[in-house]
Amino acid sequence: MQNLKTAREFIVVCQAIVCSFLMVGCEDESAAAPPAGAPSVVSMAPPASLTLDGQSIVSGRFVVVEATAYLDGEAGGTRSLITSAAPRVVDATIGQGNHDLFETPSNTAALAMRGYFDATNPDLPPANYDLTVFGDFSLPLRLTVFLPAQTSTGASQVTVASPEAAAVQTSYSDAPLPAAAIRAAIAGRPSGQQVSLGTPPLNFPRSTVNMVSHGTLGITPPAPAGFDCSSGASIDRTLVCNSISDCPAGDDENPSMCGDAASCCVATNGCPQETGGSCGGTCCCCGGGEACDQSDPSIGCVAAP
Repeated sequence: MQNLKTAREFIVVCQAIVCSFLMVGCEDESAAAPPAGAPSVVSMAPPASLTLDGQSIVSGRFVVVEATAYLDGEAGGTRSLITSAAPRVVDATIGQGNHDLFETPSNTAALAMRGYFDATNPDLPPANYDLTVFGDFSLPLRLTVFLPAQTSTGASQVTVASPEAAAVQTSYSDAPLPAAAIRAAIAGRPSGQQVSLGTPPLNFPRSTVNMVSHGTLGITPPAPAGFDCSSGASIDRTLVCNSISDCPAGDDENPSMCGDAASCCVATNGCPQETGGSCGGTCCCCGGGEACDQSDPSIGCVAAP
């Protein structure tokens, strides 16, 4: 049998052998990853302080009028998340809270948002924003978003978040970034890399409008699926059926779910072996050029004859 490279793979193979021999139902450990297509959550935290039109803002309404996701992958495409027919409105107090805005697919490669902040204390004209973010939305992202310091002006923010380099590039344009430029930037990037500001099609002239921090935009990816213990606790799915009780009552190692894996598969000198007959008379794993000693399974893997 092919040598398995990780302990987790070893556990999965052992479990499969046990389940097949004992004819019991076993849960699929592959569910440790988030469900396919599970969305990431986009949130906004107000800044510690905000000054617009020379006045200190206490509170207001943050409004998302439109939000569009530009998707990664061969198919690409876009998905409308928020439309002007049903805008997302959040009452915000400066310096307080974190507000979930909407969800976006985790394979989003760029997110375009536009809307306005309507200061209510004091009462000021709405300050419009237009924001395009390039990044890996399957990873946590935190980045600063900006508003024009004067409500009568406007500029479009373009930000590239690169988790690998822990860097964020931001520039501003007097005009919104066209959808065609966003698509071209995603399609034209080097494989496995992010787009780069200052290179076509993101080589627009930088705006001279004075901008101020409007808060922190957060991207929170879906959490891996967990295993719920009978006690009410939840543990990582990769800890289920690993011959170690992680739930208080040990239900993550219940034989009816895992089979008799605890007495079947162990490791000696780095190679899994069998210590009894309940696994059907075969070793769980042997390396290249090795085979299970069939005369005494407790010996484990030996040089193949």
